[in-house]
Amino acid sequence: METETIKRNYEFAYHLSPDIPESEIRQKVDSLEKIVSSCGGGVSVSREPKMQRLSYPLKQKRFSFFSVMDFEASPETVEKINSQLKLENAILRYLIIQQLGDKKGLRVLGFEKSRPVKPISQPVARSEAGLENKQAETPPEQLEKEIEEVLEKI
Repeated sequence: METETIKRNYEFAYHLSPDIPESEIRQKVDSLEKIVSSCGGGVSVSREPKMQRLSYPLKQKRFSFFSVMDFEASPETVEKINSQLKLENAILRYLIIQQLGDKKGLRVLGFEKSRPVKPISQPVARSEAGLENKQAETPPEQLEKEIEEVLEKI
């Protein structure tokens, strides 16, 4: 009886050293894609690396080329890929995570889901809220009398 290998979707995010000349960045990405495919994975989406300023230094570097790659592979294949990536000196840091089944990879393609906008509530009239305008209720003569009483107490 043959055992079927279950392929899952993974996301591979990595920081490349800023010391690599920009003309060689594409060759480095191609070599990373080749590592994934030679171990038995299939690259579906690979984004071009962009120079980024890091929040904190990685191996005494303040900048890096950051990119994300989506690929499909079995869990055993991911272990092989992980062991091959540890040997790469140009990678400052990387992370391989399994994507959830309902995720469609929109983040990788540069699209972001918009957040639902809360409707702005309409202002409520004072009479509807039960707050009546006091000036409309009291006549001006009574207001003047109350003001004089307050002033006398001072």
